[in-house]
Amino acid sequence: MMNEIYEISKGIEMPRMGGRGGHSCKYPWLKMEIGDSFFVPGKSSIRSAVSHANKRGDQRWSTRAIEGGVRVWRVE
Repeated sequence: MMNEIYEISKGIEMPRMGGRGGHSCKYPWLKMEIGDSFFVPGKSSIRSAVSHANKRGDQRWSTRAIEGGVRVWRVE
C-alpha cells in the first residue's frame, strides 16, 4: 500500500472565481469600448486569456506583441 502524499485540510474557504457576475477580474474586458487598448508588460498568458474571452460573447479582442510586452485591443 502506498503512503499518502497529500495532506487533507478542512475548514479552508475556497476563493471566488474571477470574471463576470460582479467578481473581480484581472483584465478590464467589460470596461473597454471598441478601439480601447491596454498593455501587459513582459511575457504573459494574455493571449490565451484573449482567446478564451473571444469565445464568451459578441465582443472581440486582438493582441500584438510590442516592445516590452503585449498590447490588447477591443476590436468589436
